[in-house]
Amino acid sequence: FGEIMREFMSEMSGVGKIFPLEYLEAMQNISLVNPDVAQMIDNLVQLGNTGHKVMVETASDRVRQDITDELNQFGMTVFSRFGGIDGFVNSALAQIGRGGAVSVEWVVDDAMSGIEQMVFVPLKDIRFFYDTTDSNYSPYQKTSDLTTGENGYIPLNVATYQYCAMQLLDNSPYAVPPILSAMESIVIQRDIIKNLRFNGTGFRTGLHQ
Repeated sequence: FGEIMREFMSEMSGVGKIFPLEYLEAMQNISLVNPDVAQMIDNLVQLGNTGHKVMVETASDRVRQDITDELNQFGMTVFSRFGGIDGFVNSALAQIGRGGAVSVEWVVDDAMSGIEQMVFVPLKDIRFFYDTTDSNYSPYQKTSDLTTGENGYIPLNVATYQYCAMQLLDNSPYAVPPILSAMESIVIQRDIIKNLRFNGTGFRTGLHQ
């Protein structure tokens, strides 16, 4: 047993506390084409979003109706792209399944009087840098334009941007994606399928000859 554990620890020594962030884009693409991962995300959405009911407690029926109408209007305006709050919850749960966190920006209207809309910020573009002034990690969005922001990194306003991780590893600011532990098996699975296709094609070609 001791020898097995030493061999295992040697293999795992190359796994750092922060996984290669380039994996996030691969995980997103895998979730669209791999049936097992797609089913996992669908299960997460179906089980996680059980619906909701808004209850307003007030003695006045008029006030109750006005508050309900305001909440409904807010939901249809801010979450219009998703068909309402339930659609937003579905997309948020799916983002957690793909990358382990919800990454959203609340867009304030020009008059600074309220929320105009909500947009998802791709997890693959989020980077955290340690801020020595407040001893905390600050979120930045990575861009392809090095002349933008700070060497291509745009600081995000923590008053309107939220990064909510489902699970963190120790003190790392990055979420742990649920798909991460399955990446090796997915790669092996793809290689097996490729070999089967190649061998099958060769066999059929030989028969026709």
